[in-house]
Parts: sequence; C-alpha cells; structure tokens
Amino acid sequence: MFKHILLPTDCTPLSLRAARVAVELARRCGATLSVLHVTRSAPSHAHRGGEAAVAEIDRAVEAQRIHATHLGEVEALAIGMGVRCSAAETEHTSPSRAIVEFADRHGCDLIVMATHGKHGLKRLVLGSQTEQVLLASDVPVLVCP
Repeated sequence: MFKHILLPTDCTPLSLRAARVAVELARRCGATLSVLHVTRSAPSHAHRGGEAAVAEIDRAVEAQRIHATHLGEVEALAIGMGVRCSAAETEHTSPSRAIVEFADRHGCDLIVMATHGKHGLKRLVLGSQTEQVLLASDVPVLVCP
C-alpha cells in the first residue's frame, strides 16, 4: 500500500500522537518513515550583540535540544517497532512548502500530520500549516486530531 511515509512534526505532544499513528501505519505497510522538523526562517538579531543576542542564542540552543530529543523519541519508537526511520531538520520561510517539497523530493506517498484544531479568529490569524499542505500536496495527507 504505502512505501514511504512522511511525518512532519513541530515537536508538540499533539505531533507525538500523530507519530504513533504514522509508526503503526508504517509497520503494518512495511513502509519507511521519514520524520521532518521544519524551523521557520527568521531574521537573526544575534549579529547586534548584547543581552538580546545572548538571549536569542540561548533560545535557539534550547529549541534545538527539544527538537533533537523529540526526533530521537520518534526514531526510537519506530525502530522499536521494526520500522525503518530517518529524521531530518530543515529551515524554510514556509513550513508547509518545505513539507510538500520534501515529500516530492523523497518520493513519499503519504503525509501523516497533526492538526491543532484551531478555528475561528485564531485560525484566521495563525493560519493552518496542515490546511496549506492539504491544498498544495499531490500526495495523500492523513490528518490526526
């Protein structure tokens, strides 16, 4: 059925639920799992120096630690269930575009991702990466609430 599943993750508890679904589906299909974390590109103020630069660097280091831990947990879950798994991180101005491009470039035939279930004004203001992937992808997308 599916041979290569892409699991985009934002390293939240909700995305860990989607990871469990993706790993189980990959196990049942004998598929390979690629786990992708996309960091939104943002202008850095670290070049200015001072306390703000130190704080920005500290936040980036802590975020990197959290992402590495989360990706490691997903990889361990997959490997523990006998699923071939690889993890990747990338930086992009548009996370949804990065997800679609990764799926195309790596021949993924399914994307499994979480949705935060935002609606109303929050959704209008914040947007929905999941919805943007659904609209842009030629690959089927399984959405986990």
